[in-house]
Amino acid sequence: MSSCRSLRFLCRSPRHLPPRVPQGFVSAATSVSDDPTILILMMILILIAAGCVMETTPNIVILAPILKPLADNIGMNEIQFCIMMITALGVGFITPPLGLNLFVVSGITGERSRDRRAGSSLCLFHADCGLVHRLCSGDLNDTSP
Repeated sequence: MSSCRSLRFLCRSPRHLPPRVPQGFVSAATSVSDDPTILILMMILILIAAGCVMETTPNIVILAPILKPLADNIGMNEIQFCIMMITALGVGFITPPLGLNLFVVSGITGERSRDRRAGSSLCLFHADCGLVHRLCSGDLNDTSP
Protein backbone atom coordinates (compact mmCIF):
# COMPACT_ATOMS: atom_id res chain seq x y z
CA MET A 1 0.00 0.00 0.00
CA SER A 2 2.86 2.38 0.74
CA SER A 3 4.23 1.73 -2.75
CA CYS A 4 0.97 2.98 -4.25
CA ARG A 5 1.06 6.09 -2.07
CA SER A 6 4.62 6.95 -3.04
CA LEU A 7 3.82 6.22 -6.68
CA ARG A 8 0.84 8.60 -6.53
CA PHE A 9 3.05 11.31 -5.01
CA LEU A 10 5.69 10.89 -7.72
CA CYS A 11 3.07 11.05 -10.46
CA ARG A 12 1.67 14.31 -9.11
CA SER A 13 4.99 16.09 -8.74
CA PRO A 14 7.32 15.37 -11.68
CA ARG A 15 9.83 18.07 -10.76
CA HIS A 16 12.78 16.18 -12.16
CA LEU A 17 11.45 16.19 -15.75
CA PRO A 18 11.21 19.02 -18.22
CA PRO A 19 7.51 19.85 -18.66
CA ARG A 20 7.29 18.63 -22.26
CA VAL A 21 8.71 15.10 -21.81
CA PRO A 22 5.51 13.39 -20.54
CA GLN A 23 3.33 15.22 -23.07
CA GLY A 24 5.75 14.33 -25.85
CA PHE A 25 5.62 10.67 -24.83
CA VAL A 26 1.80 10.74 -24.77
CA SER A 27 1.63 12.26 -28.24
CA ALA A 28 4.19 9.77 -29.60
CA ALA A 29 2.38 6.80 -28.08
CA THR A 30 -1.06 7.92 -29.23
CA SER A 31 0.29 8.50 -32.73
CA VAL A 32 1.05 4.76 -32.84
CA SER A 33 -2.47 3.78 -31.77
CA ASP A 34 -5.52 5.30 -30.11
CA ASP A 35 -6.75 1.92 -28.85
CA PRO A 36 -6.44 1.76 -25.04
CA THR A 37 -5.65 -1.97 -25.14
CA ILE A 38 -2.66 -1.43 -27.44
CA LEU A 39 -1.42 1.47 -25.31
CA ILE A 40 -1.71 -0.62 -22.13
CA LEU A 41 0.23 -3.45 -23.77
CA MET A 42 2.90 -0.93 -24.80
CA MET A 43 3.14 0.30 -21.21
CA ILE A 44 3.37 -3.28 -19.91
CA LEU A 45 6.14 -4.16 -22.37
CA ILE A 46 8.09 -1.03 -21.41
CA LEU A 47 7.71 -1.87 -17.72
CA ILE A 48 8.72 -5.52 -18.12
CA ALA A 49 11.75 -4.57 -20.23
CA ALA A 50 12.80 -1.94 -17.67
CA GLY A 51 12.19 -4.38 -14.82
CA CYS A 52 14.55 -6.88 -16.44
CA VAL A 53 17.55 -4.56 -16.14
CA MET A 54 16.82 -2.35 -13.11
CA GLU A 55 15.28 -2.62 -9.68
CA THR A 56 11.70 -1.59 -8.99
CA THR A 57 12.24 1.65 -7.05
CA PRO A 58 14.39 3.44 -9.66
CA ASN A 59 11.99 2.29 -12.36
CA ILE A 60 9.07 3.81 -10.47
CA VAL A 61 10.90 7.09 -10.00
CA ILE A 62 11.88 7.26 -13.68
CA LEU A 63 8.83 5.82 -15.45
CA ALA A 64 5.85 6.86 -13.31
CA PRO A 65 5.91 10.56 -14.29
CA ILE A 66 6.24 9.57 -17.94
CA LEU A 67 3.62 6.81 -18.09
CA LYS A 68 0.98 8.33 -15.77
CA PRO A 69 -0.10 11.04 -18.26
CA LEU A 70 -0.60 8.30 -20.86
CA ALA A 71 -2.72 6.34 -18.39
CA ASP A 72 -4.74 9.48 -17.67
CA ASN A 73 -5.16 10.07 -21.40
CA ILE A 74 -6.77 6.66 -21.94
CA GLY A 75 -8.93 6.93 -18.83
CA MET A 76 -7.13 4.40 -16.64
CA ASN A 77 -7.90 4.53 -12.94
CA GLU A 78 -5.00 5.77 -10.80
CA ILE A 79 -5.01 2.73 -8.50
CA GLN A 80 -5.21 0.35 -11.46
CA PHE A 81 -2.19 2.08 -13.00
CA CYS A 82 -0.21 1.74 -9.76
CA ILE A 83 -1.00 -1.96 -9.40
CA MET A 84 -0.26 -2.62 -13.08
CA MET A 85 3.06 -0.81 -12.84
CA ILE A 86 4.27 -2.59 -9.72
CA THR A 87 3.12 -6.00 -10.97
CA ALA A 88 4.70 -5.57 -14.42
CA LEU A 89 7.96 -4.41 -12.84
CA GLY A 90 7.82 -7.49 -10.60
CA VAL A 91 7.44 -9.70 -13.66
CA GLY A 92 10.52 -8.08 -15.15
CA PHE A 93 12.38 -8.52 -11.88
CA ILE A 94 12.12 -12.33 -12.08
CA THR A 95 12.66 -12.59 -15.82
CA PRO A 96 16.06 -13.53 -17.25
CA PRO A 97 18.56 -12.31 -18.56
CA LEU A 98 19.24 -10.65 -15.20
CA GLY A 99 16.36 -11.93 -13.11
CA LEU A 100 17.68 -10.39 -9.93
CA ASN A 101 15.16 -12.22 -7.76
CA LEU A 102 16.39 -15.51 -9.23
CA PHE A 103 19.76 -14.86 -7.64
CA VAL A 104 18.08 -14.34 -4.28
CA VAL A 105 16.23 -17.65 -4.62
CA SER A 106 19.46 -19.34 -5.68
CA GLY A 107 21.19 -18.07 -2.55
CA ILE A 108 18.36 -19.24 -0.29
CA THR A 109 17.95 -22.69 -1.81
CA GLY A 110 21.59 -23.37 -2.60
CA GLU A 111 20.61 -24.39 -6.15
CA ARG A 112 23.27 -23.18 -8.58
CA SER A 113 21.96 -24.50 -11.88
CA ARG A 114 21.16 -21.54 -14.09
CA ASP A 115 19.05 -23.64 -16.50
CA ARG A 116 16.93 -24.98 -13.68
CA ARG A 117 16.26 -21.48 -12.31
CA ALA A 118 15.32 -20.16 -15.73
CA GLY A 119 13.03 -23.14 -16.38
CA SER A 120 11.24 -22.87 -13.07
CA SER A 121 10.84 -19.11 -13.44
CA LEU A 122 9.07 -19.62 -16.76
CA CYS A 123 5.98 -20.97 -14.97
CA LEU A 124 5.98 -18.00 -12.59
CA PHE A 125 6.50 -15.64 -15.52
CA HIS A 126 3.41 -16.99 -17.31
CA ALA A 127 1.34 -16.78 -14.13
CA ASP A 128 2.41 -13.19 -13.54
CA CYS A 129 1.72 -12.23 -17.16
CA GLY A 130 -1.76 -13.71 -16.76
CA LEU A 131 -2.24 -11.60 -13.63
CA VAL A 132 -1.15 -8.41 -15.40
CA HIS A 133 -3.49 -9.25 -18.29
CA ARG A 134 -6.35 -9.84 -15.88
CA LEU A 135 -5.69 -6.55 -14.10
CA CYS A 136 -5.80 -4.61 -17.36
CA SER A 137 -8.47 -6.46 -19.31
CA GLY A 138 -11.52 -4.99 -17.56
CA ASP A 139 -13.34 -1.74 -18.10
CA LEU A 140 -10.85 1.06 -17.47
CA ASN A 141 -13.41 3.22 -15.68
CA ASP A 142 -14.88 0.42 -13.55
CA THR A 143 -14.17 1.21 -9.90
CA SER A 144 -16.05 -1.74 -8.39
CA PRO A 145 -13.95 -4.28 -6.40
